Amino acid sequence: MKIKIRIRISAIVIVLLALSMLYRINSVKVEWYMQYIFFAPIVVMGLIKYLNNRKRFSSSVAKSLFKSAMLPHVVAFIYTVVLLIFGLVQSKYFSRCVSSTVQMLFIGLFVLSMLVLYGRESVFIMIKAMVVSYLITLCMALYGIGIAGMLAYIINPLTSIYTSWFEMHDLCLSIGLIVIFLLFCNIGDHSRWKNMAVVLIIMFLGYKRISFLACVVACIFGFWVRKRASAAQLAKLWFVAVAILMFCFAYTYICTTDVYSDLAARFSIDTASRVKIYANFRRYYDVSFAYLGQGVGFVTKILTILQQSRSFGVGGITALHNDLLLQYIELGFFGSILWFVYYIFRLPKKLKNRFGYKIERLYYILLVYAFITYCSDNTMHYYIFQSTFFLILGSEVFSVIQSREGIVQQITMQERNAKKSDWQA
Repeated sequence: MKIKIRIRISAIVIVLLALSMLYRINSVKVEWYMQYIFFAPIVVMGLIKYLNNRKRFSSSVAKSLFKSAMLPHVVAFIYTVVLLIFGLVQSKYFSRCVSSTVQMLFIGLFVLSMLVLYGRESVFIMIKAMVVSYLITLCMALYGIGIAGMLAYIINPLTSIYTSWFEMHDLCLSIGLIVIFLLFCNIGDHSRWKNMAVVLIIMFLGYKRISFLACVVACIFGFWVRKRASAAQLAKLWFVAVAILMFCFAYTYICTTDVYSDLAARFSIDTASRVKIYANFRRYYDVSFAYLGQGVGFVTKILTILQQSRSFGVGGITALHNDLLLQYIELGFFGSILWFVYYIFRLPKKLKNRFGYKIERLYYILLVYAFITYCSDNTMHYYIFQSTFFLILGSEVFSVIQSREGIVQQITMQERNAKKSDWQA
């Protein structure tokens, strides 16, 4: 009876998550706040279970990951308040700072709730929800453009006029994380290659080019560091961490100059209006050590204002499409450095100290993928992306701990059998 009830609750959770992941219904874009409304019941259930079982290991892991994921957002909020107190940022943008921080905290609570409710299975709940959500999208595409339109898109997705019917930005960019999970994590009794086939189909149909690039680079790196912990493997991780940090500095600087637009023009790269967006934002920041930032939420607020005034010269611009540049604009020179250092050095060190080298290695593989997508998208604040990132870490932590417990139990049984044999002798 309990199993049947649990299955029914899981089905309801999958449906709620699938609805929260929908990007549009036919040609109407779903409002951003609807995703929070849909997964709010899951958060409530998870928090109730967490409060009733705070001493359980699953709750401890969930709490640890929640604190690690949310710390930089809380610190960034406090930093913005300090800038506001000293009159260094305008108070009219502060409401967006509050809403942005609350959204990230709510995403953190969602991750905590899923880990408490489902533990290792939480990632597969997300995978099922992604599949259901994309199937709904395909049904809407079939109704809207017919089989002929769908075939036209599949044959040439890059230039098809039907692209918007298949785009689910957050979900499709998160699929790359699932590919990494299926390749490098212990998935228990689940079929690795059946799940892989399904998510790769979604990845192709979603056709996010940055996701393809990021997935290839992250997987190559993953196989490069796949061996057990050693001085050489640790040196590789350290090398990649330093390389990511240097890349963040270089790429952010390039985006603040004309180098980005010159490279795009030279190699005929379709930047989807990013050149115009970056150029419009130069008036709001300085490239100097003394630049302190405009505060959390500033970029999205300005984008709303510019969109309403049609200052871009292009329509439909709602995001900066560059999370690295966004951190620089909002947190300033030293603030953005601290942000990058936390995610590239401090957080993986904390994970290694508590959960071991295997979790640190997985974190860096996921981080390589994430930071490549940060270059041209807004995944640092996407609900599905960030949730999937930390749920994969949490799931693998459970796997590692259970594996250790199994080894300990096996050794204990062997010792008991040996003592029993000695006594009988």
